[in-house]
Amino acid sequence: MGMHLWGSRAKLDAFLSEIRVQGYVVTPFDAEVSLRVAAPVFDVDGNYRAGLGISIATSQLKDEKAKCDAIEVLMKSVENLNSKQDNK
Repeated sequence: MGMHLWGSRAKLDAFLSEIRVQGYVVTPFDAEVSLRVAAPVFDVDGNYRAGLGISIATSQLKDEKAKCDAIEVLMKSVENLNSKQDNK
C-alpha cells in the first residue's frame, strides 16, 4: 500500500498508527471481495522477522463473528510464533 492510495500523507500516517496500536492490519481495499489480515512476527530482540497473513473470500464469512474468529486465529498463530522465538 502506498501513499497514492490514501490521497494524503496524514491519512496514511493515521492508518499506520492504528496498525501499530492494534498489532495487525485489515486491508481496507476490496473488502467486499475478501478479508485480508496480516500481522508481524518478531524475534526475541523485538526485530521484525516475518509477516503472517490470511485472505478469505467474503462469501465464506457468514457474519461479523466469523471475521473476528479469523483474526483471532491469525493472532494466536503470531503469538505462538513469537513465543517460540522467546524460547530459543
